[in-house]
Amino acid sequence: MKIFLVPCLIVSTILSVQGAVDETLVERARGFAVVQSVCAKINLACIFPEDKLILRRIAYVESNDGLDGDAYQPGYYGGIWKVDESNFLATKSLNPSLQSSIYAEFNIDWKTVSWKDLLKPFYSGLAARIYLSMVSPNIPRSAEDQALLWNQNYRKNGQTSVFVDKVNKLNTGCKQGVADIALIVDGSGSIGINNFNVVKSFLKNLTESLNIGPDPELHTRISVVQFSNSVQQEFDLNDHSTLAGYGTAVDKMGYLNSGTATNIALDFLATESFLQSSGARGAGIPKIGIVMTDGHSNNLRDTLEAAKRLHQKDITVIAIGIGENINNEELKAIATDPDCKNVFRLDGFFDLEALKESIEITTCEAPIYVSNEEPMNFTLPPFESKNIKITVSPSGLTIEIGGGDGVVFFSNETYPTSSFYDMKINMFFDIPAVAYFPGSTKLIDRYVYSRIESNTDKPCSYEIETVNKEINRCDPNPCPSHQKCVPKKHFSYGCIDEPRTSTTYNCEDKNPCTNENADLGKFFFPHDDRTKYVQCGQWETCHEMTCRPGMVWSSRANTCVMS
Repeated sequence: MKIFLVPCLIVSTILSVQGAVDETLVERARGFAVVQSVCAKINLACIFPEDKLILRRIAYVESNDGLDGDAYQPGYYGGIWKVDESNFLATKSLNPSLQSSIYAEFNIDWKTVSWKDLLKPFYSGLAARIYLSMVSPNIPRSAEDQALLWNQNYRKNGQTSVFVDKVNKLNTGCKQGVADIALIVDGSGSIGINNFNVVKSFLKNLTESLNIGPDPELHTRISVVQFSNSVQQEFDLNDHSTLAGYGTAVDKMGYLNSGTATNIALDFLATESFLQSSGARGAGIPKIGIVMTDGHSNNLRDTLEAAKRLHQKDITVIAIGIGENINNEELKAIATDPDCKNVFRLDGFFDLEALKESIEITTCEAPIYVSNEEPMNFTLPPFESKNIKITVSPSGLTIEIGGGDGVVFFSNETYPTSSFYDMKINMFFDIPAVAYFPGSTKLIDRYVYSRIESNTDKPCSYEIETVNKEINRCDPNPCPSHQKCVPKKHFSYGCIDEPRTSTTYNCEDKNPCTNENADLGKFFFPHDDRTKYVQCGQWETCHEMTCRPGMVWSSRANTCVMS
């Protein structure tokens, strides 16, 4: 995964791109979205072992994601992760293999990086991750053990209790996440009754921070399947809508105590767990399978083939291996790519509790899949977001997303955030976001990653429609000369009057990027030149952006439209 952007891979139609943004490479950038993007870019490169959330946690503990006043104090260049100069210098002795991987993935020659470069959040986070890999190749999972590692190696005057307290504040669970989750539990003889009871306790504790409830659009549903030589459906997705009912059902689970027919369990997950008759909802609800096992399957070849069949479904699969006898090849085959994100290895069953937060985050971030031309509907809670994985056929794809006020981000690399994206399109109740993505020149499917963020204070329904070709109803402009063309639902268009704006701006002598406008949520303004607009960033930064050729700024649409 390169951190530089490849131009022209994503082409917007009708509404223009609002510039590619990567605030992880902007000096003194800060905030939750910036840190989230840094961690995603580093972790998804898969050049380090699982960091068990320590990188995310240290950013919050050290500087409150850069928001503390001393994060960028004069003369100190450790950045958001507060990598002291001595620790940074220690990273210069990283092993050649890791140095080569960093260059291959990020186009960074670490030997030439200076401490001052760590003012850029990505460099600060990468320095912290390199240093952690050198002092502890096997990062502990629990917050308490990580606090000791931090105290002994990273911040020697730091208080472990402060580390743990801040981590607990950072972990808010997945209270707004909506998903259908199937838990696939190994009940083979090697588990043992005592460990099986530990697994049952984990199943109950995991759900306490998930959004379980009866609402078919706004709540999470969970089913449990146990497998051994055969598969046993413990309960379906729609059997329990309360924590009490779910907990009672888990308590009643018996222990199969036989072989390990993992292949049968994977086929059941692929073909039975997410049927409508089992309580599964439509394609607009993420489908997640969590497979837990302690060892080898009865038949490796059959398991690998079943995993291939499973991955033909639009299901995010997490694989959890417990103990010394796990088969890494099986775990990687079972999990959704990248396996460095979706495979978890535990030393023993009592480590399950420390894994809960990682599972919660993966659940909240699990995408819905857009892979055909069938319309898709889903509901977002107020001011919440949803990830989307879009399959683009060789003939290309036009996507329309509409339903409410919000913003849509797109990226070629990973799920974007407001701090890291290749393209951003605003959408409104009456104006959907529409974009076209060309197909791969290799005549194979490719993927585009998207994130929808709701700007409404009430639950709002959204609809996604796709067509495997380019559609642009506004090119050429079908509207009268005094009107602008804007997209409408179902790939239609509308004509709107362009209001005259009495005030225009620039970044020289008419800068609108003030704290007052930021507090009002105003970040885009008309420029003196109609082919441009002013975009305000964090901390009152001002940017003069240029619309794509043939487009001008529209104050009503709050984006560029066809001229």
